[in-house]
Amino acid sequence: MSSRALQSERCVVWRAAFGVALIQALLAGLGFLVAGVPAAGLLTLVCLVFGVIQLGVVIVLIPVVIYIFVGAIGGFLNAGIIGLFTGAVVLALGYKLFLAWLAQDSTHLSEAGEPGFR
Repeated sequence: MSSRALQSERCVVWRAAFGVALIQALLAGLGFLVAGVPAAGLLTLVCLVFGVIQLGVVIVLIPVVIYIFVGAIGGFLNAGIIGLFTGAVVLALGYKLFLAWLAQDSTHLSEAGEPGFR
């Protein structure tokens, strides 16, 4: 292979790896923000670095999931059994309301003569 083609191939591979690492870090950071994890920005940066050097974001995500799980157990210990079930009920209710909202929106669009999402 010529040096020009090899250099071009390396550039394309590096850009693709960086793009995937950036997407992984952004999604992980969004998850950190939604979950209310402290230092979400710093953890997102660490995810980006690990993604670029091809270690993956799992190295950061596993401790964060353990932190959230321990927080849920701590909430259970703090608020008792009612606190444990209340969180699950609120999450399930929010999910069902979101799905109903999506179904209503697609029904509204199909009734208006525009193509729906179905």
